[in-house]
Order: sequence, then structure tokens, then C-alpha cells
Amino acid sequence: MFIDGRWVEGESGERCRSIDPYRGVAWAEIPIATPAEVDAAVRAAARAFEAWGRMQGRGRARILHQVASVVAENVDDIAAIETTDNGKPIRETRSQALLLENEYRYFYDRGIARDSGFKATFLDASTATGPDVRTTLAGENGSDSERSAVSHATWHP
Repeated sequence: MFIDGRWVEGESGERCRSIDPYRGVAWAEIPIATPAEVDAAVRAAARAFEAWGRMQGRGRARILHQVASVVAENVDDIAAIETTDNGKPIRETRSQALLLENEYRYFYDRGIARDSGFKATFLDASTATGPDVRTTLAGENGSDSERSAVSHATWHP
């Protein structure tokens, strides 16, 4: 478990097995938190939330951009883990990981806009067309389908 900026094994030593629904075998074990560990995690999250709220938009944007980059670099691993954990087809979990990256980039742009004093118009499939605004992802049936993905913003002073 990750609590207050560090990995902990869990005081009780108890673990929960995650079962791969396709193969029916355990593929991971997760520590079970004690009530004290849950309280510590909630207190740490509250402190982090307060610090996040005091941070300027550019600071939050920088962190969100870093998270989006890590997601982008690990899309295939994220998809494989999610497929193993919940049994969804790999095409679906990969598409979701790609969309997750775009969500982080969207809020990155919002943070920059907020600090800059600009009003931003964020484009998606419903407001614009073209390859710079849409991302092509593999559809469930193996064909290509276009899904909305924020990849461009127009700034209005």
C-alpha cells in the first residue's frame, strides 16, 4: 500500500488475492489495511488535498503533464494489468489508457489557462474535426473508430 508518500506492507500481514477472471488463478496479492492504516491514508490524502488546493494552476499542470507522460509511456503495461485484473479485452483497456492520458492533458491545459488569465476553448469531436483533434483507436470489433480526445486548445485573451 502507498500511504503518505511511502510503500508499506500492512501491519496485519493479511493479504487479498486478485484473481484473473479469464484463467481463474491468482495473479497478485494486495495487503489488507488495518483501521489505523486507513485513518493514516485518509489523513495523508486530506493534507495532500490542502497542498494541491494552495498550488498555482501551473504547478498542478506541470504534475498532470508528468502523469500523462508516464501513462503514455506505459499504455501497453497499464492495459495488460487491467485486462488481467478485470477480464476486459485488451483493445478496450488499451483504449481506456489512451483516453486517460488525454484526460490528464486536458486538465494540464486547464491549469495553464487558469494561471494565464485566458479563457480556453477545448476542442473535441463535437466542436471540430481533423487529425489534430481526434485520435483513432481500435474499436471492439477490430475496426478503427474515432473517439473524442482533447489534443488542441485555442487561447482567447
